[in-house]
Amino acid sequence: MGRLPPLKSVKLLLPVWGYRYVSQFLEFGLPTLMAAGNVPALAKDLPCEFEILTSSEDEWSIRQHQGLHALAGICRVTFRRIDHLITVGNNSTTLTLAYAEAVRASGASMLDTCFFFLVSDYIVANGSLANVLDRVRAGAGAVLVGNFQVVAEDATPWLRERIMPDATCAALPARELMRWALDHLHPATLANVVNSSLSHNVHTNRLFWRVDKDTLIGRFFLMHMLAIRPEVADFKVGASCDYSFVPEMCPSGNVSVMADSDDFLVIEMQPRPHESAFLRPGPLKISTLARSLSEWTTAQHRQNIRCSVVYHAAEQPQAVAVMLDAADAYVEQVMQRLLAKPQPHYGHPYWVGAIAAFREATRSRISDENFYLLLGGRVTAGFWIERVRAIFFGLPGRVWPWHPRWPDFRPVLAWLAPFLAAPTHQLLLVSDAPTFLSVMLAELGERATYFRTSVLLQTAPEVHQPLLGRFVVCLAEFDQRDVSTIAKAVSRIAPLMRDRGKIIIAIREQRPMNVVGEFGTALVDAIRRLTSSSVVVEEIRYVPAIRARWPSYRIFARLGTAAHQRPWFGIPVLAIVAAPLAIFTLILNLVAVVRTRTTWRRGMASSVYVVMQIADAK
Repeated sequence: MGRLPPLKSVKLLLPVWGYRYVSQFLEFGLPTLMAAGNVPALAKDLPCEFEILTSSEDEWSIRQHQGLHALAGICRVTFRRIDHLITVGNNSTTLTLAYAEAVRASGASMLDTCFFFLVSDYIVANGSLANVLDRVRAGAGAVLVGNFQVVAEDATPWLRERIMPDATCAALPARELMRWALDHLHPATLANVVNSSLSHNVHTNRLFWRVDKDTLIGRFFLMHMLAIRPEVADFKVGASCDYSFVPEMCPSGNVSVMADSDDFLVIEMQPRPHESAFLRPGPLKISTLARSLSEWTTAQHRQNIRCSVVYHAAEQPQAVAVMLDAADAYVEQVMQRLLAKPQPHYGHPYWVGAIAAFREATRSRISDENFYLLLGGRVTAGFWIERVRAIFFGLPGRVWPWHPRWPDFRPVLAWLAPFLAAPTHQLLLVSDAPTFLSVMLAELGERATYFRTSVLLQTAPEVHQPLLGRFVVCLAEFDQRDVSTIAKAVSRIAPLMRDRGKIIIAIREQRPMNVVGEFGTALVDAIRRLTSSSVVVEEIRYVPAIRARWPSYRIFARLGTAAHQRPWFGIPVLAIVAAPLAIFTLILNLVAVVRTRTTWRRGMASSVYVVMQIADAK
């Protein structure tokens, strides 16, 4: 590999879209990036550009924020619209392709640029970014970092005290931020603590050891590539960014890990239900962990786990050395049980399915030619398998009755049937990102109008004056984390509807939802606030999440992956198993349809619908 030119610039890339993520970034993440030891330190050292990768709708609200004006006073701020890359339930793919598109747009200058791959929900300690740049200037081709989560609902009050409403900068010292984080550890983080046997995560990618009340040791298979100075310009994208960017952009393997929270610390805030579907009581067995890791870890992941990261809110205690030895011994036991051959970082099995889903969701938004250029190569292997699978199962939204999600799509299509039969009626679609249904219904052309939730919630009502009384039906889709915003969204939607028009609220997740837990309480509160003189709740419908539906979906997914990876084996197996599994799934779906009800007492739901009617003004 030839000698790289001198480092000439820094470019920070931050993808963010959707109301919740944009709001959290502007309120918390951006002020911490503005601390003297973060973006200002980079801008003093080298020419610096901060590029925000977002949707056209979210760009407007971000541009208006006072924090952005302060950022523009420090470095160059630019926007890149990524509407063509945003899909529902596939955020990792969107993130990866958005990063790759921005890096490729730099052309030949990428080889003398240090790219920072930022994440919108990171809370960053003061000095962290400056220390990362120091590693790159000292010769590192890539800098990897680990992180952990705190409970957003519990941790937010302290942040709001430290970041005043009008503040554009929040300089949070690493140890002070660490103390706050240790007081609000997320259940998903606690489940990964090895020397605690209360719970475990069946799909963990990181491990922790609690040393004392002030100290935590972390070991990570999956680490975030916070900074990369590309060594090659012809990199390929054959897996998610945290699987493929380092080995592709930095083939020398010259990687540095930020191993002390005094030098680098970011904390990720997540709602309490985050990853709750993966949590189980009791300790994690090494055999179970090794089996899970063998399915997805690459050579880089297995190298990552060799390094310990020490998180501490005070001076490191002497007991750290003992716990580091314990961590080494545990990791060695895990490594001995992994399959000898790691998964490839190019053409990773998870990526094959993710890309197939992405291409289906984006349809005509990005041409095949541009898509292959974005990936860095013509990765067409396996696409025809996905087309066959689409014929067998149907397309998302319009799926056949033996598709595991058919009971979830069925009620919506039934409610929309009268509208679809009336060619003059207008439809309003509202969601935080394009969904399977919104993509399908966009085929109606001018009859369908699509708004992001953030547009409705952040813009003044008078902006939508030309649309008053225009729509006969509205389909508004939410995930369970955003239930608290439903009432406000409906208050903005109602004036746009005709008399006796219908608003269909759809709440769905990738995993079953516990309707009698915190989500259920929040939903009941939201429904109570929905009823007004102009809006009447007509029906609530719960689609039950029958347990066996999910294994059947996973089996089909794994068979599809096998067909991609080893066609000579996977395709015959898929052909043999597909028919009986489809019949089994059909029976389960029919049971789910029968059990779909308007009241709910216990168990899990795969979808919840609330149907409202606009009262007649006469």
